[in-house]
Amino acid sequence: MKILAIHGFWRSGVFWKKATKVLQAFGHHVITPDLDWERDCVEYIMRMIRTERPDVIMGMNFGGYTVQKVLEKLDKREVRCCVLIAPVGPHGLGLRTFLKMCVKGPDHEIDDPELMEEKIINAWHALPFCGGVRKSISVPTLVISGGRDKFVSLGDALRIAVFHNASHMHWPELNHNELGKNRKVIQYIARWIAEK
Repeated sequence: MKILAIHGFWRSGVFWKKATKVLQAFGHHVITPDLDWERDCVEYIMRMIRTERPDVIMGMNFGGYTVQKVLEKLDKREVRCCVLIAPVGPHGLGLRTFLKMCVKGPDHEIDDPELMEEKIINAWHALPFCGGVRKSISVPTLVISGGRDKFVSLGDALRIAVFHNASHMHWPELNHNELGKNRKVIQYIARWIAEK
């Protein structure tokens, strides 16, 4: 199957390098675009879906939120299934949580003042992406969460799974950044996709 993998905020398509290797071993073709969060990513991804025709759309963190926005607008026949890894939920983030994320990142402190300034500027541009998914995803969906994730809690992941009537898999030993790179998680995703 063809998989369109959408990275999270402060990342690029390179984030999916390890996952791509595992998914390719299962016979999948993976597309990993670089998104510019200052433009309309929803429209950009919708155009990619219509030109690339992926079977699966997968997103992590803000990429997961963007995937929810995209699937809210698409005809359910345009993709076969969806994977959301530690996604921002359909109702977005509170401003306090969002700014905390900008200062600390999902699993680490930021000591570099220039990087901190860049992250806050990027966060300001991303504010329109927070909140507003009104429709649940109409294709089979898998939500992945990690027990050591400081950004998306187990409770958040369960609420997202319920909202979308989705399957859920929790990895208690993994943090936010490990979820999209861990071999066992990606193998689980590959098997789940193969069943759809």
